[in-house]
Amino acid sequence: MLSTLNPASLALEALVDPSLSPIVTSAPENLEKDLKAALSHKNRLVFVDVITDQTENVYPMIVSGKGHHEMHLAPSANEDIELA
Repeated sequence: MLSTLNPASLALEALVDPSLSPIVTSAPENLEKDLKAALSHKNRLVFVDVITDQTENVYPMIVSGKGHHEMHLAPSANEDIELA
């Protein structure tokens, strides 16, 4: 299923294999099935877009304007751990 949600991944995919459609999943009940489908492509690059609710926190997370060494690994992670 082609997606207009992420044009960058579609452009990259066309460079890799124009016949391979990205796997786009937005329903939680389809996630396991779609990941299995992606993993079934042996020795091939597969793009998987997982569409999440905008209010969900997805980890690891880098707050806007912060550096990679300031990423949050999880809500319970010790903030004193140096990442880089």
